[in-house]
Amino acid sequence: MNGVSDITLAIACHKAGILPSLIFLRHELSNLDLIESRFQEYATATNFGSLLVACELETIIDQDFFSLLIKYRTTFVEILNSEKYNMPEIYAVSVASKAHGITVTPKLLGGYRSVKHIYDSVGAIDCVTIKGPNGAGQGVESIILEDEIVKIKAAYPNIVLIVSGGINTSADIKKMLDLGADCVSLGTIFCTSQESNISLTAKNKIINASYKDVTRLETGAKHSALVFSKVEEKNSNNTVGLYNGIRKGTAGHVYVGTGIDHIHKIEPVQDIVSRLIADL
Repeated sequence: MNGVSDITLAIACHKAGILPSLIFLRHELSNLDLIESRFQEYATATNFGSLLVACELETIIDQDFFSLLIKYRTTFVEILNSEKYNMPEIYAVSVASKAHGITVTPKLLGGYRSVKHIYDSVGAIDCVTIKGPNGAGQGVESIILEDEIVKIKAAYPNIVLIVSGGINTSADIKKMLDLGADCVSLGTIFCTSQESNISLTAKNKIINASYKDVTRLETGAKHSALVFSKVEEKNSNNTVGLYNGIRKGTAGHVYVGTGIDHIHKIEPVQDIVSRLIADL
């Protein structure tokens, strides 16, 4: 989750036995020393444990950043906003990354239609992430995640399929895996964990809210968010409001999905994971 996936949470996820993620956006490339310090802290704490790095295409093609991915033995790179890019570029990055043991997974909002576009444009890819409409942030309201899993796996049985968006319980995970998904990605359910960097004020507001309180932002990418108060934005990603919401909980917003209905208290990541794997 943008703004929430930090080192403390990533280390806690690793210790709980799940694959953590870290997000690096293009504006952070101006401070590569800070980026490396985050990689180094995670590698030291986990002995180079597996990690998914989420970033934009412009970030991964930066040679200095790519060198850090190799140096710190990154396992997966999820390319955000993949549908706005030229698919041959993404395919070329995927091939180059695979040579260093890194699996690239484009993150797509269009389900089967988007996966078919990649295959028709450049050919087979190893891995893809699709996002349903019920998750935090961006989503396509017209798709049904379960149907997309079945269609994708029927057409492309060898692809590694990661699904996200509105997956909140052990039963949800089991259903997605039974339908053919290889992995699931969860976000909202961890936002009020003890290890999350969201402020205590924001955590308590999330706990006391429900999905009926979540709205689609009217600007930019139209994220699903719990809004505390509107702030003036400088870009389409609603970043100013997001960071205000995370740090203060009195202004701005936080991205949340249907997982908000399954959050009832602040608890350790390990307890959340234990509950999520109970039916698997």
